[in-house]
Amino acid sequence: MEKVLTTVVILIRRVTCAIFLLLFRCADYPDYFLKDTYLKYVGWSLNDKHAGVRGAALAALAALYAQEDNIAPMDTFSARFADRILQMADDVDDGVVAKALTVLAALLQAELMELDQARTLTSSPHHLSLPVGCEESHERPSLSTEDCCV
Repeated sequence: MEKVLTTVVILIRRVTCAIFLLLFRCADYPDYFLKDTYLKYVGWSLNDKHAGVRGAALAALAALYAQEDNIAPMDTFSARFADRILQMADDVDDGVVAKALTVLAALLQAELMELDQARTLTSSPHHLSLPVGCEESHERPSLSTEDCCV
């Protein structure tokens, strides 16, 4: 019983840290916290074994990409983790898939990912496809912090 409780506490701590770092600290000090020194921990969270942690990291990224001023400082992070986010569109957890598609849409709108790269989703075993009109749209998707619920 103690081992299960310890595992749950560790999971809660990881989810809380990912959300806190991205949503609260970056909002207050974007010039300081939108650096690879801090964002790499969120990138590592994208590989966590728990779907809640992966989902929280994606939700926080979606909220960050929703703000135009955050896109330029995150270009190195985006280049490094775009492939991982693309892989997450085929995750075993449906909530993670939905959040990954939201982040991918933001990456496409910010032109941080090529449309051809995103089209690889259509060849996945689950036959995921881009939303209708994605190619013609030049507006960024409207993302809110309400999407950050785990």
